Amino acid sequence: MILTREEFSKCFYYPASGSDIQPLLRFSHLVDTFVYATIGETEENVIKSIDQKIRNLNNWNIGRNLLRVTSSRYVGKDEIDACGVGPRPHYFRDSEWKDYLNDLLPFQQHRQWAREFKIERYIGHHVRLLRLIIISGEGLATYEALSHRGQCAPKVLCTIQSGVLEDRRFRLFTRSIEEHKSRPQIWVRGAWSKSPGEDFDYFHPILSFDHWNTRLGADNLVMENPTGGCSRVKAYSETASLGLNEEANIEVRGGRKVALRRKKLIPRELKNYDCAIVSEKLFPRFMSNKAQGAIVLSWGSLANHPVDGMEMPAMTFGDALRKIQELYAARGYRKFIVTPVGFEDENVLLRDWVESCVAPISLEVRFINELDFADVLSWVN
Repeated sequence: MILTREEFSKCFYYPASGSDIQPLLRFSHLVDTFVYATIGETEENVIKSIDQKIRNLNNWNIGRNLLRVTSSRYVGKDEIDACGVGPRPHYFRDSEWKDYLNDLLPFQQHRQWAREFKIERYIGHHVRLLRLIIISGEGLATYEALSHRGQCAPKVLCTIQSGVLEDRRFRLFTRSIEEHKSRPQIWVRGAWSKSPGEDFDYFHPILSFDHWNTRLGADNLVMENPTGGCSRVKAYSETASLGLNEEANIEVRGGRKVALRRKKLIPRELKNYDCAIVSEKLFPRFMSNKAQGAIVLSWGSLANHPVDGMEMPAMTFGDALRKIQELYAARGYRKFIVTPVGFEDENVLLRDWVESCVAPISLEVRFINELDFADVLSWVN
């Protein structure tokens, strides 16, 4: 089999995925295997769409690779048993299942297929080797098969484009997860769906994603968001905390240091810093506060990435760190406080930066969401 039970329990599973590459940019610090189930798309269209999105992404990054497909291969039927629509689960009435199958009919016009991609994720000089498996299967049936009927669960479940799987009429995935022995650690959902706690046990929001752009300027696929973006995306956990530190500190000789704190940034704190750099959303609030001390900038005002109509972060996290050095060199700022920018899997660059930067810069990053710096908070004292 292409995917063992142990591998599935450590993966990112995404039904009704289309060719969305956002998970590869946001979760490579937590998983290295991504499993997509998409129905109603030809293999050729999905390959073309992924290629176009990666090309657009790298062009947005001024020609520097963020992702690169190194190889792909067709997966034979002897390697996977997860395509197509499965039998009716026992927890659904006949009428519900009939309605669900009717909703799927328009998407069952192509032959079944599966394909495995090997992809490199570039973060500064770091290269992460990722595996992407795309299955032309119905999302729930594929989940049931790969999880061995709920005996194991993926580390991350993502249902942001799943339509009827999250629909209030059916609550298919919710009811399925409730019946299973094992549950995902993290559930990424469309924030437009029913509010947390009303219909499932994943009460605790641990990340609100900005700029989750499913389309990335590519030709639209059947299962993808027709407007080209899905900015209202949130991640939830069953537990109140993932067990990460509330703060972390990195310090080296010469006065260079980074402090990470899970705490809101408020205007009256700015008197203790030379420069604050915040999101476009927060910028008006800080500019309207006359008691502030630091110079306040927005990440958007410092960006030099071509946008071309794509909803994207202002810049990558690596570029943000370079901008901070430029501000020190040009204006003499030493004490910075900032809010997060870029993709969530890029924070391995913090240690590189504090060890390579020669300027005596003090940087404090304020954040709220638990997954923002999960890779750093787990190993930095």
